[in-house]
Amino acid sequence: MTLINSWGGLDSNSYIDVTEANSYIKSATLNNDAWFDLSSAQRAAALMRATADIDAKNYVGHRYFFDQALQFPRQLRSAFPYNFTTSETITQDVFQRNMQRDVQRACALQALKVARDGGQNNHLQNIANGIKSISESVGPIQETVQYGKAVSTSGARIDSDALALLQPWLVGRRIYRA
Repeated sequence: MTLINSWGGLDSNSYIDVTEANSYIKSATLNNDAWFDLSSAQRAAALMRATADIDAKNYVGHRYFFDQALQFPRQLRSAFPYNFTTSETITQDVFQRNMQRDVQRACALQALKVARDGGQNNHLQNIANGIKSISESVGPIQETVQYGKAVSTSGARIDSDALALLQPWLVGRRIYRA
């Protein structure tokens, strides 16, 4: 499968391309040997898996384009841009650029986690090992997973640094407007 990354694209399957991910992982992480040991095709596969992990979460707002393939970009306002003032349009542009930057970085960090884990699903390993509860928190966001008779509250385990970057758009965060 070919890696297709475009922000809000109709057939996108990744938030970031391999070259950008290489650059970010090289500059932002110290323990990145697992990433650079992968071939280019394996890196692309890790980025697609990371994108799927990110898209498994619940986010506030709705998709920015009605026909986009992935969860991002998000629109938090219900009004269409035709009634924005100039300052609101500029604010929206800055907001979207910041969202894109954070999501791309989160995707790169999650892909690095996938590379470190060897592409294995840790949830399935935990189930096989009989683990009944896992809890992780980053700031005000807490992720708890219970196996067995209880239902998991999370589909995919997201890297804690990636989760911190996605935090502003996760459901459960309250947004106050003045």
